[in-house]
Amino acid sequence: MNAFYWMISLKCFTLLYCYENLCLRNSTILSLSSTHINNSASLANDGVISPEEMYCAITDRGLDRAWLQVDLGKQFSIKSIKIYYRRENHWKQFRFRQFYLDISNSSVTKTKTFTSQRTRCYTDNTTFPYLPQNKIEIPCIQTARYVIVETTYDAPEDNPTRGAILEICEIEVYGLYMTPYIRCVVGHYDFDCRFCQGCQKNDFNGCYSKCINSRCDKNDRKCTYECIPGYWGDLCDLTCPLTCFELNCNISTGHCLKCPLGVWGAVCDQVCPTSCYGGDCDKENSTCTHGCLAGKFGDTCEHNCSSWCVEQTCEQQSGNCTGGCVQGWFGEQCDRPLLHHGCYSSNHQLPLVLNTIIVVLCLSLILNVILTIRICWNCRRKKKKQAGQNQEVDDPSSTNDVSPVDDPSSTNDVSPHHVIYERVEEDGQSYFKEFSTNQEILIVQDNEDQ
Repeated sequence: MNAFYWMISLKCFTLLYCYENLCLRNSTILSLSSTHINNSASLANDGVISPEEMYCAITDRGLDRAWLQVDLGKQFSIKSIKIYYRRENHWKQFRFRQFYLDISNSSVTKTKTFTSQRTRCYTDNTTFPYLPQNKIEIPCIQTARYVIVETTYDAPEDNPTRGAILEICEIEVYGLYMTPYIRCVVGHYDFDCRFCQGCQKNDFNGCYSKCINSRCDKNDRKCTYECIPGYWGDLCDLTCPLTCFELNCNISTGHCLKCPLGVWGAVCDQVCPTSCYGGDCDKENSTCTHGCLAGKFGDTCEHNCSSWCVEQTCEQQSGNCTGGCVQGWFGEQCDRPLLHHGCYSSNHQLPLVLNTIIVVLCLSLILNVILTIRICWNCRRKKKKQAGQNQEVDDPSSTNDVSPVDDPSSTNDVSPHHVIYERVEEDGQSYFKEFSTNQEILIVQDNEDQ
């Protein structure tokens, strides 16, 4: 009889066990850290689920911290929180990156993040240029009065606008609707609300609802089967990273089973090399899976093909030119220059040849300069000598007689500036004598044959 009574009670308990959106209660109050124009906090719990700006609660610009607080009026057994963020055709949810969700029994104005006064339910790890989901449901199995959505992230796309900004169009906090038959809080289970270490839900058997078929071991509450998609852990109470492809991750480690296009790593948080063809790479080591862009080679396409390859294309692994070399170069990587008539110099000989050529050219230039200076100096000296001779000597071949420079009859005196020349031949030699003031001066001496 007692067994039958308990079976009926269990059936009734199951029917009475339900959750409601606590934000729609009249006692629930929403508030913002600041308000942008007319986008007040009340727009986030008006029941209108629209991602357009006019239906969203938005904080003001230029502040280092932004938050939205849900005050439930008293403590409730919370199951999960849904957030609908602003997104329009011309507007993406880049301001939603790196937000975090806390619950507390004290107001946001009296608490600080990462303290014992708050419990962290979720942190978004999305980085630029990727975007988080604009609709997200976050498990948060706790008993609390306040739900706090907060951010300090200043999106680079906001330039020149600065500051942390929230744009929440609707928030729904689902909690247990308390009835006379359901009085257990988080950390307790069964009809007599027995305490369980690590228990994360206040339902009948202590199993977390993310276990497949909600089946778990009766002793330690570990899921009998695996977790539903998007969750991992022994109790399936941990959320897979949002960066995982289709939110699937390893049930034991939480590492992504597959990454979306363009990222790699255990939790798909690393960007693939920009030189990968198609932007895709191996999840484990970032090796480009579809080859490299033109002009690149290497496992991660980090090296440049030789500039002397035709069209600068080469093999991904070796870097050898695939289309041959441009004129004047040869070798597998077209790194050996051709010289004259098919001769070539290897890379280590080329500097020596160039240095030798430079030295020879420099020496030749110096010798040419010296020779030019010498020739010019000789020419100048010869011209000066000739000019001196022309000034001192008139052409003696013009006459064989004595030529008076001045009429001697005009005066009885001989001026020292008046010169008379006379040809004299002695001992087979011919020369001229200068007669002036009775002094004989030899100025020119010619050989007989001149």
